[in-house]
Amino acid sequence: MLMRKMLVLAVAQAGLGVPGAPVPGANAIQVRTASPSLLNAEYQKRTLLKGNKGNYGTFTVAEHNVIEFECELAQVGAAGTASPLAPLLKGCGFSETISAGVSAVYAPVSTDPTYLTIWCYLDGVLVKLEDAWGTVSCELNPKAIPVAKFRFMGNYKAVTDAAIPGGASFVAFLKPKPLGKTNTPTFTVHGIAVKASAFSWDLANKLDWRALMNFEGVSSVDREPTARVAFELTTVAIKDWAATALANTEAAIQMIHGVGAGNIVQIDMPKFMFTADPAIQDVGGIAFLSGQGSVNPNAGDDEIVLTFK
Repeated sequence: MLMRKMLVLAVAQAGLGVPGAPVPGANAIQVRTASPSLLNAEYQKRTLLKGNKGNYGTFTVAEHNVIEFECELAQVGAAGTASPLAPLLKGCGFSETISAGVSAVYAPVSTDPTYLTIWCYLDGVLVKLEDAWGTVSCELNPKAIPVAKFRFMGNYKAVTDAAIPGGASFVAFLKPKPLGKTNTPTFTVHGIAVKASAFSWDLANKLDWRALMNFEGVSSVDREPTARVAFELTTVAIKDWAATALANTEAAIQMIHGVGAGNIVQIDMPKFMFTADPAIQDVGGIAFLSGQGSVNPNAGDDEIVLTFK
């Protein structure tokens, strides 16, 4: 079986316990890598005393499934158009607000999760997840394609033999623009336009599989968003980064990628604070500052906001 011969479909469910039936023409997800699992189970060992050494087997006491995949983070083509990643973002705990002709905004929420049904065809077999919920992270580095990385956990369904269906449509997934000076006109950390070599963030939903009497499913009791940045070290007159970290200062990170209506992906973090010592690194003989920290809410449910416009 060839890993290149893979098709991922995903559709939002009407609710918990109401699986959907994604179709290739409307629910195909353009992925660049995918790692489906056949089974994620917990096992309980039998420890019996029978007068001799040896194993006496195990029981499977809980089972679920997990799939991970990467998608390009691209513009939508027309302002006010939903991102083709919208079902996945909703399944990671984002709301969607569409302003016709203006923007599509995705912000984290703390209630009413959207569950997904995800089907992954792999060259002759079909792996299914139902009541799936996930988390997302992004890698946004110069001279590279912006990438969103998803991880979903859902109910285990028996793997079946199934041919990859035809009719998959990826027209909504536009070609992304690599990050760099031309395509990324704005990147600021704490108000400073830094010369950055790396930027990444992680929504970090805390996913847990709960197996109880009368209930089995995924839950997420919290999220702990983080971000990492690397950029050329500035003078203290421009920004005293050590003092900023020492004072536990919270301030914004903003990235605007793309130019012109319909071509812009904007990422806003209102309160980023260092949670580890900023480190100086030698990158090609130039001093770079590498830092990581937590991404905190401002008014609430606004730690990481994605705007397609």
